[in-house]
Amino acid sequence: MAHQAAPGHDNTAGLATISANKPPKTQGVQVPRYVTAASGVVYPDGAPFVVWEFEHLTPAEYTAILTALGLTTSPASVSAPVTLRTVGHDRTTFATYNATVVHRKGEDTRYERGLFRRATFTFTRLEAL
Repeated sequence: MAHQAAPGHDNTAGLATISANKPPKTQGVQVPRYVTAASGVVYPDGAPFVVWEFEHLTPAEYTAILTALGLTTSPASVSAPVTLRTVGHDRTTFATYNATVVHRKGEDTRYERGLFRRATFTFTRLEAL
């Protein structure tokens, strides 16, 4: 299964495969922390999130990913609602979510010699569809 995205929430009909020279690196859906209860039971706490990291993107590939996520190249365009299909915590099963993508151009990219050597996109407030 491929990682997919579409601008806006509840846009499963608009999901398109994120095309780049290779799929994003991801650890799957995560939670901010785990809490140990007084009983000793450990449970996840906080809103789930997922991070996609791309390497060695051409400017055209980078712009295409921004567009697929409802973002632009403007420095002010740092977040947007998105529907995404991504790998879960088990790193084998894909699921579809509404989320907010966050991508701060300066902090979340490394541009060098005509390529985006790294581009990181964080998807917060995941809600399963």
